[in-house]
Amino acid sequence: MKEQYNDGFFNISGSHGFLPSHNYDLDLPTKFKPLIELCDALPILKKENRFGILHYPNLICEKVKDLPNLISQVNEINQLTDNSLRMYYLQMLFRYYSFLTSSYCLEPTYNSYIKDKSYAKARNIIPQNIAEPYYKVSELLDCFPWLEYHYSYGLGNFKILNHKEDFNYELEDIQVKSLFCGDLDEINFIKVHILINLYTPQLIDNLFNVLNQVKEKNAYQTIQSLQNMYHCVQKINEKRKLMWKNSNCDRYGSYRIFLMGQEGNDKIFDDGLLYENVNETRLKFRGETGAQDDIIPTLDIFTGIIKYYPDNILTKYLENLRNYRPNIIIEFLNDLEKDSVNLKEEIFNVCNLKGLIYYLAIINEIYLFRNGHWQFVQTYIMKNTNYNVATGGTPLNMWLPNQIDSCLKCMDDIFTQFDESKLVDNDLEEKDIQLLSKMKIEQNRKKRLLESQLNELKKQSSNLQNVINLNKELNENPN
Repeated sequence: MKEQYNDGFFNISGSHGFLPSHNYDLDLPTKFKPLIELCDALPILKKENRFGILHYPNLICEKVKDLPNLISQVNEINQLTDNSLRMYYLQMLFRYYSFLTSSYCLEPTYNSYIKDKSYAKARNIIPQNIAEPYYKVSELLDCFPWLEYHYSYGLGNFKILNHKEDFNYELEDIQVKSLFCGDLDEINFIKVHILINLYTPQLIDNLFNVLNQVKEKNAYQTIQSLQNMYHCVQKINEKRKLMWKNSNCDRYGSYRIFLMGQEGNDKIFDDGLLYENVNETRLKFRGETGAQDDIIPTLDIFTGIIKYYPDNILTKYLENLRNYRPNIIIEFLNDLEKDSVNLKEEIFNVCNLKGLIYYLAIINEIYLFRNGHWQFVQTYIMKNTNYNVATGGTPLNMWLPNQIDSCLKCMDDIFTQFDESKLVDNDLEEKDIQLLSKMKIEQNRKKRLLESQLNELKKQSSNLQNVINLNKELNENPN
């Protein structure tokens, strides 16, 4: 693998992880003022309890008509010789146009959801004055012209207010830039996703160290880096749990509307989007989803969980989502997949059982992340709507169990490599043996939980509360 993967905006390395790498704190040039002012006025709830454009039905249509077509100004940005500054401006433009386009298209759906939790048809013709510059920016970034996780809703949508050397950030250390609803629940929803990614410099640094040190046959350094990765993912899981107390599950459905895409959402978008004066055929894209985040896909590849993905439509969906990432991240994931093919065997050969225990502990944390995410889906989405389509366009109640099962099967295989007699002879500390023992004890309980929940969901008259109640000891929800 390369030491870093840099496209001028992202630099996947031990210095930046999956975070933007720039140090700029600049506004767009003044020629984009009409776009900025319109987008800043969109959120339903503004400061001091004022209402924005999306609070008033159909007002966005009138405002969009007054927006100039900024295609020539976009082309001027692309002429900048400083690629880092060019990418910085292009990402900002992409974020603004993504929020504007999603707001324009999905405002009717939002209004119907607020009224009676129905899902009215979205507007599916994007006016030329938005379509042309938005499509051009997406071409320059080589991404799809629709709201996504990296350049718009998530990783390209925040500012750090208080920098911390230990990466132990809190919600108040982050400022979110663009919003739909504008309430604290949406703000904290975005912030939690940023918080977990603020640990990725640590994560990627140690991942590279494992790959390098295992090839050098340096057992001590490999084990230390595996332990660091394990503790890092533990911290990521702890920050993820902040969602429960800081973002009301009953409010999620409102801003979730604006994250939906066309693929799999025919009920809302019919046969897709028409970008006026850009394309003659309608297009469909997947919506913004946390599955576009890079932490778990990276760890799935690193640990070999991907070898346990079942051959089904849900796995094909995950593979398709790789295309919804910036090219530099796709390159990183592809290279990682090549370099990690025999990583489990290499770790065992160099580090014996001690290395394998911490490799297994990382997989266990992946399971806990996915199971926690599955609990979010049950409580934040399934409990509040009968519309069984995720924002990414997949069946809502099956794609996470699909990947949870892969984690458990991967762990089962590794457990078979541990023989009790070897544990006595091997150079293991008591804490290592206790960690392994704890994971072994929990394994059957995890498998029973998943099986019981899937059996309940498969019933013709399934009861969601029964599914939620089954979480019991693994329940994360403190409410």
